[in-house]
Amino acid sequence: MPQRSRRQWCVHEAHPVRLGTLRYQSIRDHRDALRQRLHVIFGILQLTLPADQYETVMRTLVSKNNDGDINRWARYLMRIPVPWVFALAYLLGALLEHLAKLRVDVVIDTHSAGVAIFALGVIIALWAQILFRLQGTTTVPGEKSVALVTSGPYRLTRNPMYVALAIAYVGWAGILRQVWPLVFLPPVMVYLNSIVIPVEEHRLREAFGLIYETYLANVGRWV
Repeated sequence: MPQRSRRQWCVHEAHPVRLGTLRYQSIRDHRDALRQRLHVIFGILQLTLPADQYETVMRTLVSKNNDGDINRWARYLMRIPVPWVFALAYLLGALLEHLAKLRVDVVIDTHSAGVAIFALGVIIALWAQILFRLQGTTTVPGEKSVALVTSGPYRLTRNPMYVALAIAYVGWAGILRQVWPLVFLPPVMVYLNSIVIPVEEHRLREAFGLIYETYLANVGRWV
């Protein structure tokens, strides 16, 4: 059998490599489409199922996932920082209001109330951030925490940072007297409630076990 040079082998094997790449891209596209469908399904489950049944479904999915996450598609979505999600939602609403000329005339003066509401959201967010810094733990969703923060605003809600962002969002709309950005706030909250927070809660269960379960039983997810 004649010996082939290294270059001949590369040329001979190039075609199968291209075919393999095409197959991989096709599988990846199919997987992305499946992730989008799952996102819709989980949103529907979150809105229709009782809280205990929804938690059972999510735990079942987690137990079948080898990397310990609720699914790789959730981790992919969570690469977008949550403050950016709020900012993008607001910009989308403001852009729609401007381009489609859908501005609603606000009869009452909401500027002063908006300033107060926005300031409240900023104060809560900074308070929560300071507590995390003092404990030396992460504020990035999905990353492993080294300490469980239960003091300050965490005595009233398990997610004061997200509550603060929602409050600031409403306050900013009041300052600018804009209505349409508020239409995009509920989808953001559904996204947090059905995608981001379940992943965070799973991570915290893994890290703190019974201590977190006790905290979970005593403090609500939102209020």
